[in-house]
Amino acid sequence: MKKFKMIVFTLMMASLLVTTVTLAQPQMGERSDSSSSMDGENETAAKKHMRQRPHGPLGQLVKFQHQNITIAVLAELTGLDTDTIETVLELSHPSEILVSYDIDMETFIAAMDARMTALVTAAVAAETITTDQGDGIIDKIVNKPERPEPPADEEVSPRFESSE
Repeated sequence: MKKFKMIVFTLMMASLLVTTVTLAQPQMGERSDSSSSMDGENETAAKKHMRQRPHGPLGQLVKFQHQNITIAVLAELTGLDTDTIETVLELSHPSEILVSYDIDMETFIAAMDARMTALVTAAVAAETITTDQGDGIIDKIVNKPERPEPPADEEVSPRFESSE
């Protein structure tokens, strides 16, 4: 039973990684030209909605896994316990916590990457993904695609919202 739980956990974490990497890349079929059917305002609203509302149970699973990894890494870096970090995250963005504790973003990203890489390695070892798949995921963790800067007028919503 313990091995089964580890395999399920590894699969869930691998799905988090794949989703995170996929969301960081431009979407397939996304048009970059001005002939897009959505105008700028509706497109921004749609993107904001997608960030706030994961699609279906698997989307929620990925959201909660990412939250838990973020909480664990912030706790590790700040020396606070996870309950305290969860409470602080209800009112603050993770970047605000990093600034408060004089932790640079690169340190946080490196810690997150280390956790994700370890999860991918565990998934390969558990044979829930292939070595090639694991190598591809780790390559995307190490060589992140550039992400566009959000528009200056876009309001940043709280990082972790309660599920409905």
